[in-house]
Amino acid sequence: MRLLIPVLFFIIGIAAGTGAGYFLRSDEARHEAAEEHAPAEEHETTAAYAKLNNQFIVPVVEDAEMRSVMVLSLSLQVPEEEKDGVYAVEPKLRDVLFSALMEHANLGGFSGNFTSADKMRTLRQVLKEAADVVLPHVVEDVLILDIARQDV
Repeated sequence: MRLLIPVLFFIIGIAAGTGAGYFLRSDEARHEAAEEHAPAEEHETTAAYAKLNNQFIVPVVEDAEMRSVMVLSLSLQVPEEEKDGVYAVEPKLRDVLFSALMEHANLGGFSGNFTSADKMRTLRQVLKEAADVVLPHVVEDVLILDIARQDV
């Protein structure tokens, strides 16, 4: 017990000194540390969001009967210079995205807790892959702005 107290004071002193050094270091040192950890190649493209004009309405069929209807609003994250290109191919893009939504519904993606993190991540991935068919290497992400299920 007699040696334990000095050892504890030593450990607390080292921790306090390290913490004080970290928080009190100069702005120049912080900037240098940030440069060391920065990625070697940075892209200066700004993201734009292309909101698709109309909602998607997807029937959810179970046991050969329509059980509910899903309503979704989507936007695509694209580079700023590609935003007009999205609207130029919007009819084809909507067709491909709607097909992906129908397949997702038929596989049970909108059944149960359809807003769980795993199901939403899967849905975004499916939609991004579908968008890549029409706009290869352009769509960075698919944003689901609204999603609702109406049971019938």
